[in-house]
Amino acid sequence: MPAAPASAPKVYRPANSQAKGLQRIRLSGEKTAPLSCVGRGLAEGNTPATPAECLRRKDRGGSTDVEAGARRRNQQALEQPLENPADLRYTESHEWVRREADGSLTIGITAHAQDALGELVYVELPDTGRQVGQGEACIVVESTKAASDVYAPVAGEVLAVNEALAADPQTVNSDPFGAGWLIRLRPTDAAAVDALMSAADYSAATDA
Repeated sequence: MPAAPASAPKVYRPANSQAKGLQRIRLSGEKTAPLSCVGRGLAEGNTPATPAECLRRKDRGGSTDVEAGARRRNQQALEQPLENPADLRYTESHEWVRREADGSLTIGITAHAQDALGELVYVELPDTGRQVGQGEACIVVESTKAASDVYAPVAGEVLAVNEALAADPQTVNSDPFGAGWLIRLRPTDAAAVDALMSAADYSAATDA
C-alpha cells in the first residue's frame, strides 16, 4: 500500500489576523495567489507558535497609546528616506545581509521593501536551529494591505530571531537596517555573501 502523502504543516495565526483576505505579493511587486489559497506557504517548516508568542492586538484597526506612539515613529521615519548602507550586501528580492564579527550574518528587509509593503502588523519568524537553503522562504511579513515571504539570502542555520518584533513589528518600518533586523544566520558558505549585490548595485536596481 502506498504511503499516505505528508500533510502540510499547520501554522498558527491569530484570530484577528487580516492575512486571510490579503493579497499575496512578492516584494518586487509581482502578485501571486491570494493568501487564503496558499496557507501552507506561510514560512513552511516553522513550528506553530502559541497564542502568547503571537502579536497581541484586540483589533487591527484599534489604537492603544503604545500603538499610537509606534505609528508616529513610523510616520516620522517614512518622511526621511533611508539610504542603503554601503557595508551591507543585498538581494534582488530586497533582503539585506550584514557580516558580524563572529562570522554570523544578520538579515532583514530593506527600506524599499518595507515602504512597498506599508505598515507591518505581524512578523512570522523561523525556529532557531532550522537549516535554510539559499532562496528558501523562511519568514513572513504581513502589513495592513499585503503579506510577503522573505527569503534566505544564503544557506545556513538560524541562530537567533528578533523576538521584539512580536510586540512591535513596526520597528521594521521605522528602523529596517537596525533594530528591525529579522534573523541571524550561521552561513554554510561565508563566501556566498560576496556574490550578493553591493549597495550601489541595489540602489541602481531599485531606482530604475
